[in-house]
Amino acid sequence: MRENMTLIKALAHRNKSFDLSGVEFQKLRINLRNVQEKNLQLAQANSHTLDELSTNRDRACFSGIEVAQNEAFLFHYIAASMTN
Repeated sequence: MRENMTLIKALAHRNKSFDLSGVEFQKLRINLRNVQEKNLQLAQANSHTLDELSTNRDRACFSGIEVAQNEAFLFHYIAASMTN
């Protein structure tokens, strides 16, 4: 009889351990899901930031070209007006 009680206690302890393990796994799954969602948000924000940076870099490049064209035009305009 005593052996049966020990066995029942051991089984109860094992079941409790399994239940706790299941709860811990569920917590880990929830934490993993939260981390994955945060990672996705950060990746999207990073992509948006890189798009803005690229756009601004293109604008700066085109602005530089525009300034160079205006300088060349003015140089030729001034040179032409000095020869007339």
